[in-house]
Amino acid sequence: MVLELGGLDRLCEIVENSQSLTNKNNGTWAISNLCKGRRKFQLVKRAFETIAKVIQDDVDAQVLSDAMWAMSYLSDGDEENIDAVLNTGVVPHLIKHLG
Repeated sequence: MVLELGGLDRLCEIVENSQSLTNKNNGTWAISNLCKGRRKFQLVKRAFETIAKVIQDDVDAQVLSDAMWAMSYLSDGDEENIDAVLNTGVVPHLIKHLG
């Protein structure tokens, strides 16, 4: 229901614009949880760029952990989901953090 009502858009805005580590941490965690399970691509596509940016830019271990979980949930789908992950340019950053 949250996804259908546009809640993900607001969470993405908070994560993208917040200077507060607490807000970024809570927002990333919430996005990750909303992306669990095989969601319709149209409902979660807004999260790809936000989560990719967090993985590329953030250094907080908890925020990164939640963002990487979110990206794994987002990639769990058909070719459209996988292409969306690849198109963000996040793969080299994922590899760096996993190493």
